[in-house]
This record gives sequence, structure tokens and C-alpha cells, in this order.
Amino acid sequence: MSETPYPCSPQEPRRQRTRAALLLAGQSLLAERSIDAIAINEIVEAAGVAKGSFFNHFADKNAFSAAIAADIREDIERRVTAANDGIGDPAVRVARAMCGYIQFALVDARRARIMVRNHEAAT
Repeated sequence: MSETPYPCSPQEPRRQRTRAALLLAGQSLLAERSIDAIAINEIVEAAGVAKGSFFNHFADKNAFSAAIAADIREDIERRVTAANDGIGDPAVRVARAMCGYIQFALVDARRARIMVRNHEAAT
């Protein structure tokens, strides 16, 4: 008798929820302080998960911070790409990209603050 293959394990939705809770808690904490000023215990407490769960998803605090930054950057890049759809002139593309980032910062100041505070090079 052959078993039906599942695209993910039965625990995958819980794993995704745990990761999402960690990332959301991290965003709240990183909006106020740098990653060096935040303890892993604070992160897991804010997320409502066990400390071991943190290490199931991230090697360390820097990897955690990088994951949050990657998520934010992906959102910004989506916005910039949409703003530049159909625009060919490089100078106009750069200007629109800058305007897109400024608009992002005005609409989502918390996540913009995370990028400025913790990922200056990416900002």
C-alpha cells in the first residue's frame, strides 16, 4: 500500500506560525533597539514560544535580524518594482525608487526604522 505524499509535514503549519510569531516579535523589538541590545529570552517571551524554538529557526540573533531585514527589503523591492513598471529611463527609475522608499517609510515607519537602525548598508 502506497502512502500519499504530503508537501509538508503535519507540523509544518505550527512551524510556520512559530516562525511568524518570532519574526513579528522581533520587528516590535528591533523597532526600538538594535539586535545587540535584545536578548534571545526577550524575543521568545514576546513571541510566546519556547527558547528552543528560536534555534529551530535561526542560528543566532544576527541570522534572526537578517531574516527580518530580508522580509522588509523584499516588501520594499516589490513596491519599487511596481513603481517602475514600464519606466525605461534610468534616472526616472532611480527617482521613483527613492520616492517609493520614502513612501514606504512614511506608511510603515516601524519597519523603516528597523532597516535604518539595524541594516544601514541595505538602506
